Amino acid sequence: MQIPTSKKKFVLYSEPRTGSSFLSLWLNNHPEIRSHAEVFLRAQPGQDKFEFYCRNHALRKVLYRVFLNRFTVDMNPGLQKNLIRGYLDKMFNDPTFSYPYKEGEDKTHYYPNPRFVTEKWVGFKLMRVQMEFYPVLRDWLQQDDLSIIYLHRENPLKQLISWYQLEQSGQAHSTEKFQAPKVTVDTNQLIKDLHAHQQNHQRNLQLIHRQPHLILSYEELTGDSQKTAQRMGDFLGIDFSETPLPSLQKVGKKDWTDAVTNAAEIKDALSQVEFARYL
Repeated sequence: MQIPTSKKKFVLYSEPRTGSSFLSLWLNNHPEIRSHAEVFLRAQPGQDKFEFYCRNHALRKVLYRVFLNRFTVDMNPGLQKNLIRGYLDKMFNDPTFSYPYKEGEDKTHYYPNPRFVTEKWVGFKLMRVQMEFYPVLRDWLQQDDLSIIYLHRENPLKQLISWYQLEQSGQAHSTEKFQAPKVTVDTNQLIKDLHAHQQNHQRNLQLIHRQPHLILSYEELTGDSQKTAQRMGDFLGIDFSETPLPSLQKVGKKDWTDAVTNAAEIKDALSQVEFARYL
């Protein structure tokens, strides 16, 4: 049963390795905010996910398999739009919609929503790459009643090295002390990835510029939590100062040179190009 509400909607929009999982959990720790994780991430557990919504209904399951696989996703944008709109309406307005899992909880379980009556903000995390698979989300992001928190990283060199470590270790997050293994970086690929990052950041800014938005950086999030809480509270119109932080720990080295085996080679390559400022 869906109940139209006056709750405000938000999207936490980001790229990988920017601290978005930490921020999503932190937002969800506030008693007036319901913050879902990457609901459009495919092949991931969770009864609040779009994929679960589709696969848990006979007709939607068929439509999802036929028209929303990687080969046919662009064939029927109208169908995709209707499925996503139905799913998001359920997320925002249905009191039986599964609550986001918390740290340490089983991601596959259903969790009743204890805050449906009192919550003021409802949102989810969205990665740019997920809009490449579900392009109708770009139009959905342009609606008037949506606010966007855009989280990025000021130093893309550190972001990319963190991504390379994730690809090797498979360990994205940890609640305990964990150090990702060192990686050997292909400097030619690194420069290509830095160019791509630069272009994607500009596209992201263009995408959100018409909406009410707050731009946060990973460096601010991890360096000054009080300032970040103040800025988020001002943007959302709530007191965020007493909201407890998640227990997620960094899995990468503080100094990027300790995370790679060929730091000297990287410094030499980047010192010759426009990305030298990130060294």
